Amino acid sequence: SLDGGEPVRRADVTLEAGAGSFPAALERQLIGQHKGARCTLSVAYPDDYSNPSLAGKTAAFEVDIRDLRQKQLPALDDDLARDHGRAESLTELRGQIRLDLEARARQQSDAAVRQGLLEQLVDRHVFDVPASLVERQTEYLLHALDVRLPEGAEGQALVERLRGELRGRAERDVRAQLLLEAVAGRDHIHVHDTDVAAEIDAIAERERQAPERVRAFYERAEAREALKGRMMRDRVIERLLEGAKIVPAKPSEEVARG
Repeated sequence: SLDGGEPVRRADVTLEAGAGSFPAALERQLIGQHKGARCTLSVAYPDDYSNPSLAGKTAAFEVDIRDLRQKQLPALDDDLARDHGRAESLTELRGQIRLDLEARARQQSDAAVRQGLLEQLVDRHVFDVPASLVERQTEYLLHALDVRLPEGAEGQALVERLRGELRGRAERDVRAQLLLEAVAGRDHIHVHDTDVAAEIDAIAERERQAPERVRAFYERAEAREALKGRMMRDRVIERLLEGAKIVPAKPSEEVARG
Protein backbone atom coordinates (compact mmCIF):
# COMPACT_ATOMS: atom_id res chain seq x y z
CA SER A 1 0.00 0.00 0.00
CA LEU A 2 1.08 3.60 -0.62
CA ASP A 3 0.91 5.99 2.36
CA GLY A 4 -1.94 3.98 3.85
CA GLY A 5 -3.96 3.77 0.64
CA GLU A 6 -5.66 0.79 -0.90
CA PRO A 7 -3.27 -2.18 -1.23
CA VAL A 8 -2.33 -3.58 -4.63
CA ARG A 9 -1.73 -7.34 -4.73
CA ARG A 10 0.63 -9.13 -7.10
CA ALA A 11 1.44 -12.83 -7.10
CA ASP A 12 4.36 -14.83 -8.54
CA VAL A 13 6.65 -11.80 -8.81
CA THR A 14 10.31 -12.63 -9.45
CA LEU A 15 12.82 -10.26 -7.86
CA GLU A 16 16.44 -10.61 -8.96
CA ALA A 17 18.80 -9.10 -6.40
CA GLY A 18 20.99 -6.44 -7.99
CA ALA A 19 19.03 -6.25 -11.24
CA GLY A 20 17.73 -2.76 -10.44
CA SER A 21 14.10 -3.54 -11.33
CA PHE A 22 13.00 -2.89 -7.73
CA PRO A 23 14.07 -0.11 -5.31
CA ALA A 24 17.43 -0.82 -3.67
CA ALA A 25 15.86 -0.20 -0.24
CA LEU A 26 13.41 -3.06 -0.86
CA GLU A 27 16.14 -5.41 -2.09
CA ARG A 28 18.31 -4.72 0.96
CA GLN A 29 15.49 -5.72 3.29
CA LEU A 30 14.87 -8.97 1.41
CA ILE A 31 18.49 -10.15 1.29
CA GLY A 32 19.08 -12.77 3.98
CA GLN A 33 15.42 -13.82 4.24
CA HIS A 34 14.54 -17.51 3.98
CA LYS A 35 12.03 -19.51 1.98
CA GLY A 36 8.58 -19.34 3.57
CA ALA A 37 9.28 -16.07 5.38
CA ARG A 38 6.54 -13.46 5.69
CA CYS A 39 7.63 -9.90 6.32
CA THR A 40 6.44 -6.30 6.12
CA LEU A 41 8.88 -3.90 4.48
CA SER A 42 8.80 -0.11 4.21
CA VAL A 43 10.31 1.87 1.35
CA ALA A 44 10.51 5.67 1.26
CA TYR A 45 10.77 7.04 -2.26
CA PRO A 46 12.90 10.21 -2.69
CA ASP A 47 11.30 13.47 -3.79
CA ASP A 48 13.11 13.28 -7.15
CA TYR A 49 12.08 9.68 -7.90
CA SER A 50 11.60 9.04 -11.65
CA ASN A 51 7.92 8.05 -11.22
CA PRO A 52 6.10 11.23 -10.07
CA SER A 53 3.18 9.25 -8.59
CA LEU A 54 5.62 7.66 -6.10
CA ALA A 55 8.00 10.57 -5.48
CA GLY A 56 8.14 11.63 -1.83
CA LYS A 57 5.82 8.85 -0.66
CA THR A 58 6.29 5.76 1.51
CA ALA A 59 5.15 2.31 0.42
CA ALA A 60 4.56 -0.70 2.68
CA PHE A 61 5.14 -4.15 1.18
CA GLU A 62 3.76 -7.32 2.75
CA VAL A 63 5.87 -10.07 1.24
CA ASP A 64 5.56 -13.87 1.24
CA ILE A 65 8.76 -15.51 0.03
CA ARG A 66 7.61 -18.63 -1.79
CA ASP A 67 10.88 -19.76 -3.33
CA LEU A 68 14.56 -18.90 -3.58
CA ARG A 69 16.64 -19.59 -6.67
CA GLN A 70 20.24 -19.15 -7.73
CA LYS A 71 21.47 -18.51 -11.25
CA GLN A 72 23.64 -21.26 -12.72
CA LEU A 73 25.88 -19.80 -15.40
CA PRO A 74 27.19 -22.09 -18.18
CA ALA A 75 30.89 -22.71 -18.56
CA LEU A 76 32.82 -20.36 -20.85
CA ASP A 77 33.94 -22.80 -23.52
CA ASP A 78 33.59 -23.60 -27.22
CA ASP A 79 30.27 -25.36 -26.62
CA LEU A 80 28.83 -22.11 -25.27
CA ALA A 81 30.10 -20.26 -28.35
CA ARG A 82 28.43 -22.74 -30.69
CA ASP A 83 25.20 -22.69 -28.66
CA HIS A 84 25.25 -18.91 -28.95
CA GLY A 85 24.97 -19.38 -32.71
CA ARG A 86 27.56 -16.79 -33.74
CA ALA A 87 30.91 -18.56 -33.56
CA GLU A 88 32.64 -21.95 -33.62
CA SER A 89 34.98 -21.22 -30.73
CA LEU A 90 35.17 -19.13 -27.57
CA THR A 91 38.06 -17.13 -29.04
CA GLU A 92 36.02 -16.25 -32.12
CA LEU A 93 33.00 -15.30 -29.98
CA ARG A 94 35.14 -13.03 -27.81
CA GLY A 95 36.46 -11.33 -30.95
CA GLN A 96 32.95 -10.71 -32.24
CA ILE A 97 31.81 -9.34 -28.88
CA ARG A 98 34.82 -6.99 -28.84
CA LEU A 99 33.93 -5.70 -32.30
CA ASP A 100 30.32 -5.17 -31.19
CA LEU A 101 31.45 -3.22 -28.12
CA GLU A 102 33.82 -1.07 -30.17
CA ALA A 103 31.07 -0.29 -32.68
CA ARG A 104 28.69 0.63 -29.86
CA ALA A 105 31.34 2.88 -28.27
CA ARG A 106 31.86 4.68 -31.58
CA GLN A 107 28.11 5.21 -31.93
CA GLN A 108 27.87 6.61 -28.39
CA SER A 109 30.85 8.89 -28.97
CA ASP A 110 29.36 10.16 -32.24
CA ALA A 111 26.01 10.80 -30.55
CA ALA A 112 27.75 12.74 -27.76
CA VAL A 113 29.56 14.94 -30.31
CA ARG A 114 26.33 15.65 -32.19
CA GLN A 115 24.46 16.49 -28.99
CA GLY A 116 27.31 18.72 -27.82
CA LEU A 117 27.29 20.63 -31.08
CA LEU A 118 23.52 21.11 -30.93
CA GLU A 119 23.69 22.32 -27.31
CA GLN A 120 26.32 24.93 -28.21
CA LEU A 121 24.34 26.04 -31.24
CA VAL A 122 21.31 26.69 -29.04
CA ASP A 123 23.38 28.42 -26.33
CA ARG A 124 24.93 30.82 -28.85
CA HIS A 125 21.65 31.85 -30.51
CA VAL A 126 19.07 33.08 -28.02
CA PHE A 127 15.82 34.37 -29.49
CA ASP A 128 12.09 34.24 -28.80
CA VAL A 129 10.19 31.29 -30.23
CA PRO A 130 6.45 30.96 -30.90
CA ALA A 131 4.59 30.04 -27.72
CA SER A 132 2.32 27.67 -29.66
CA LEU A 133 5.32 25.58 -30.77
CA VAL A 134 6.66 25.46 -27.22
CA GLU A 135 3.32 24.31 -25.86
CA ARG A 136 3.03 21.64 -28.56
CA GLN A 137 6.51 20.31 -27.77
CA THR A 138 5.77 20.42 -24.03
CA GLU A 139 2.71 18.24 -24.56
CA TYR A 140 4.77 15.85 -26.68
CA LEU A 141 7.41 15.52 -23.94
CA LEU A 142 4.72 15.06 -21.31
CA HIS A 143 3.10 12.29 -23.33
CA ALA A 144 6.50 10.64 -23.87
CA LEU A 145 7.00 10.33 -20.09
CA ASP A 146 4.24 7.69 -20.11
CA VAL A 147 3.67 7.88 -16.34
CA ARG A 148 0.58 6.71 -14.51
CA LEU A 149 -1.03 9.75 -12.89
CA PRO A 150 -3.43 9.73 -9.93
CA GLU A 151 -7.00 10.82 -10.60
CA GLY A 152 -8.61 14.03 -9.45
CA ALA A 153 -7.02 17.23 -8.23
CA GLU A 154 -3.76 15.55 -7.26
CA GLY A 155 -3.28 14.28 -10.80
CA GLN A 156 -4.06 17.67 -12.35
CA ALA A 157 -1.62 19.39 -10.00
CA LEU A 158 1.07 16.88 -10.93
CA VAL A 159 0.44 17.40 -14.66
CA GLU A 160 0.85 21.16 -14.25
CA ARG A 161 4.05 20.67 -12.28
CA LEU A 162 5.46 18.41 -14.99
CA ARG A 163 4.47 20.88 -17.69
CA GLY A 164 6.37 23.60 -15.86
CA GLU A 165 9.46 21.41 -15.53
CA LEU A 166 9.38 20.39 -19.21
CA ARG A 167 8.69 23.81 -20.72
CA GLY A 168 12.32 24.93 -20.59
CA ARG A 169 13.47 21.80 -22.40
CA ALA A 170 10.66 22.19 -24.93
CA GLU A 171 11.73 25.77 -25.68
CA ARG A 172 15.31 24.60 -26.34
CA ASP A 173 14.01 21.82 -28.59
CA VAL A 174 11.98 24.29 -30.64
CA ARG A 175 14.87 26.75 -30.88
CA ALA A 176 17.18 23.93 -32.01
CA GLN A 177 14.72 22.87 -34.70
CA LEU A 178 14.32 26.44 -36.01
CA LEU A 179 18.10 26.89 -36.10
CA LEU A 180 18.59 23.65 -38.03
CA GLU A 181 15.89 24.69 -40.49
CA ALA A 182 17.65 28.04 -40.97
CA VAL A 183 20.97 26.31 -41.65
CA ALA A 184 19.25 23.95 -44.11
CA GLY A 185 17.81 26.91 -46.00
CA ARG A 186 21.11 28.81 -45.99
CA ASP A 187 23.14 25.85 -47.25
CA HIS A 188 20.45 24.49 -49.59
CA ILE A 189 20.24 21.13 -47.79
CA HIS A 190 17.32 19.03 -48.99
CA VAL A 191 15.85 15.59 -48.40
CA HIS A 192 13.93 14.36 -51.43
CA ASP A 193 11.22 11.71 -51.55
CA THR A 194 13.64 9.37 -53.28
CA ASP A 195 16.05 9.77 -50.33
CA VAL A 196 13.28 8.87 -47.91
CA ALA A 197 12.30 5.81 -49.97
CA ALA A 198 15.92 4.64 -50.02
CA GLU A 199 16.21 5.06 -46.24
CA ILE A 200 13.01 3.06 -45.71
CA ASP A 201 14.48 0.27 -47.85
CA ALA A 202 17.68 0.37 -45.79
CA ILE A 203 15.71 0.17 -42.52
CA ALA A 204 13.66 -2.73 -43.86
CA GLU A 205 16.86 -4.51 -44.92
CA ARG A 206 18.25 -4.20 -41.40
CA GLU A 207 14.97 -5.50 -39.94
CA ARG A 208 15.18 -8.78 -41.83
CA GLN A 209 12.57 -10.51 -39.70
CA ALA A 210 9.77 -8.13 -40.64
CA PRO A 211 10.69 -5.93 -43.65
CA GLU A 212 7.12 -5.71 -44.90
CA ARG A 213 5.93 -4.49 -41.51
CA VAL A 214 8.56 -1.76 -41.65
CA ARG A 215 7.46 -0.65 -45.11
CA ALA A 216 3.80 -0.73 -44.05
CA PHE A 217 4.61 1.51 -41.05
CA TYR A 218 6.20 4.12 -43.31
CA GLU A 219 3.21 4.14 -45.63
CA ARG A 220 1.66 6.44 -43.01
CA ALA A 221 2.19 10.08 -43.98
CA GLU A 222 3.10 11.15 -40.43
CA ALA A 223 5.72 8.40 -40.14
CA ARG A 224 7.34 9.37 -43.46
CA GLU A 225 7.38 13.05 -42.45
CA ALA A 226 8.97 12.19 -39.09
CA LEU A 227 11.64 10.15 -40.87
CA LYS A 228 12.25 12.96 -43.36
CA GLY A 229 12.65 15.38 -40.46
CA ARG A 230 15.22 13.14 -38.78
CA MET A 231 17.14 12.77 -42.03
CA MET A 232 17.17 16.54 -42.53
CA ARG A 233 18.37 17.03 -38.96
CA ASP A 234 21.21 14.53 -39.48
CA ARG A 235 22.31 16.16 -42.73
CA VAL A 236 22.39 19.64 -41.22
CA ILE A 237 24.40 18.43 -38.22
CA GLU A 238 26.81 16.66 -40.59
CA ARG A 239 27.30 19.95 -42.46
CA LEU A 240 27.94 21.79 -39.19
CA LEU A 241 30.40 19.14 -38.08
CA GLU A 242 32.42 19.68 -41.25
CA GLY A 243 33.39 23.11 -39.95
CA ALA A 244 33.57 22.22 -36.25
CA LYS A 245 36.68 21.55 -34.18
CA ILE A 246 36.29 18.47 -31.97
CA VAL A 247 38.12 18.70 -28.64
CA PRO A 248 38.02 16.24 -25.72
CA ALA A 249 36.13 17.62 -22.71
CA LYS A 250 36.35 14.74 -20.22
CA PRO A 251 37.61 11.18 -20.38
CA SER A 252 35.42 9.19 -22.81
CA GLU A 253 33.44 12.35 -23.70
CA GLU A 254 33.68 14.74 -26.65
CA VAL A 255 32.07 18.02 -27.61
CA ALA A 256 32.07 19.99 -30.84
CA ARG A 257 33.25 23.53 -30.86
CA GLY A 258 32.96 25.62 -33.98
